[in-house]
Amino acid sequence: MDIVSETVVEGKQVTELGKLEIFFDGYWNELVHKFRWPIILFGFGLAAYAAVRSTEIKGLSRMEDYFYPSHYMSIGLKTH
Repeated sequence: MDIVSETVVEGKQVTELGKLEIFFDGYWNELVHKFRWPIILFGFGLAAYAAVRSTEIKGLSRMEDYFYPSHYMSIGLKTH
């Protein structure tokens, strides 16, 4: 089925495709359609993995040292 021969825009027959239409009418769209379920399952699996790993996040046990102790920005941040 040729998308160009069936497309009418503002009452005029379209004779050539734009870049986006060429992209979605070609190989990549067929590939995404063919592998849609593995892609969806992979996305859900990745989201589930991220949700499980996010439960392991803990607060800081102490303030991180971003500067050397003698640096002027760390004068007021003495925590140890």
